[in-house]
Amino acid sequence: MKRLLVPVGLIMALAVPAAAQADPQPNNADFRNAKQACTALRGDTPAEREAFRAQFGANAFGKCVSAAAKDEHGERHRARSLAVEQCSAVPKQGGAFGRCVAENASRNKARFDRADARARERRHNAAARCNEQRETLGAEAFAAKFPPKSGEGRSAFGRCVSQTARAQNGS
Repeated sequence: MKRLLVPVGLIMALAVPAAAQADPQPNNADFRNAKQACTALRGDTPAEREAFRAQFGANAFGKCVSAAAKDEHGERHRARSLAVEQCSAVPKQGGAFGRCVAENASRNKARFDRADARARERRHNAAARCNEQRETLGAEAFAAKFPPKSGEGRSAFGRCVSQTARAQNGS
């Protein structure tokens, strides 16, 4: 019995700190950053706002904030994990490792945020281009140019924005 209790106790002792460190839910900062990102993504022009509604559907802002908060949460954790790998050669004495991780995590997160900003800009540009196309072609010709896929209920404008943004990204 004692032989069984010692390994089980050791496993439990190691599992508790790991579970305590796990951060399964986005925190308030993630939601705050997500709200700012969604406000920027929603845009100012009617075309940008229409593209935003086409992307997220009913309760677009709430759905955007929820998705963006999860993304922010993931980016924060990826930034820290990458920073730990980048600082693996730094000695763990005197706080040098912690400073290295903190600095690199901030740099990594900033890099992820810049990539998100570039994606938002591509989407805004795509919305403007699609709005110009729709005005030039007319609503019926525009809808015929961007037909729905089977089972897909999004608007022609949303499909246009999505396709144009993907084409700008090169994917």
